Amino acid sequence: MTPKRFVREFILNGEEVKQGDNLSVDRFKVGQLVDVIGVSKGKGFQGPMKKHNFHGQGAAHGSKTHRRNGAIGCRSTPGRIYKNHGMAGHMGDERVTVQNLRVVQVREADHVLLISGAVPGPAGSYVEVRTAIKGQPKPKGAATAGKPVNPMKAAKAGK
Repeated sequence: MTPKRFVREFILNGEEVKQGDNLSVDRFKVGQLVDVIGVSKGKGFQGPMKKHNFHGQGAAHGSKTHRRNGAIGCRSTPGRIYKNHGMAGHMGDERVTVQNLRVVQVREADHVLLISGAVPGPAGSYVEVRTAIKGQPKPKGAATAGKPVNPMKAAKAGK
């Protein structure tokens, strides 16, 4: 095959695929729920109000700290700054998974999927579309099949 920009590995449920086969959009159905994985839009270095939705401090009476995060730690106890404290820093440009989006239309001739919902990333970026993990309806009869039996409850039920 000719060199590609990205090489990805996909898990297929028991399907026979040979090396060099193309994976097309025909494996998705209209109305199916999918997860879309991509890299979110980069926002650069942002302050705590935009990055963590802090509400800010007073704007009057001589206040000079309007958009800062305020006090971040104590003196003697605990004598350190806790992890994951909201501070200014780089925002966006990270791997994001948007779950349970609905497939509106499948255009096999154009190799296009129309998906309803927010797809992560800027226009023209690469995304990965997979069958939804959480939103799928459970098959009938699968609620009890293969479920491990608790021996203590089974012994009490047998009395």
